[in-house]
Amino acid sequence: MYKYEDQSFDEKDFSQADFREGELRNCTFTRCRFRATHLEELLTSGCRFIDCDFTGAQFNASVHHGSAFTNCRFRGANLFVAKFEECKMVGSDFSEASFDGITIERGDWSYTNLRHANLSKQNLRGVRFTEADLYECNFEKADLREADLSRTQLAKCKLNEPICAARTWTASILSRLRSRAPGWTRRKRSCFCARTVRRWNKVLYMMPCTSSTLTASNLKHEFPLNHVLKDSCSLMNL
Repeated sequence: MYKYEDQSFDEKDFSQADFREGELRNCTFTRCRFRATHLEELLTSGCRFIDCDFTGAQFNASVHHGSAFTNCRFRGANLFVAKFEECKMVGSDFSEASFDGITIERGDWSYTNLRHANLSKQNLRGVRFTEADLYECNFEKADLREADLSRTQLAKCKLNEPICAARTWTASILSRLRSRAPGWTRRKRSCFCARTVRRWNKVLYMMPCTSSTLTASNLKHEFPLNHVLKDSCSLMNL
């Protein structure tokens, strides 16, 4: 068991080193190499890893709280039952990484490459995925409530039926809004749409999450678009 605190490392090569069962607090690693490094059961808190290479690293059962891994490479890394709490992962590449049993609690995963990642049954509530590449990700039975999926790449993703239905339903709202208020400025329309979708998505996720009860057609029946628009307009005094 070892512990490093308030230390900085620049362009160090820790490849294939043994960092198992250690503790890192408020340390900074810049452009360091951790290729095939053993990081099992490692604990990090408030650390910063900038432009680091974790290719093939073993993160099994490691725990990271409030740490930042920005523009790092995790290609082929093993994240089995690793836990990331309120971490900043902006710009990192997780190509071919293993996510089995991973735990992600909020945090910022914007601009990450998560192509083909298996995130099924994960609690991803409140996680920020702005402009992340989620191509062919598996989100089946995952909890994406309050997650920020702004401008993400969601092509060929496996999503819960409620999410697919909600996307169709909200698309209908936007289409109706354009015809109803063609004179609105883009800013006003964007503000209205954002508040409408945010308010009514809370209602959607309280409904039973089965394909038989929550479909795009059922949503339109349960929440008529005219009612949704009228409710949102009254909230915004429009």
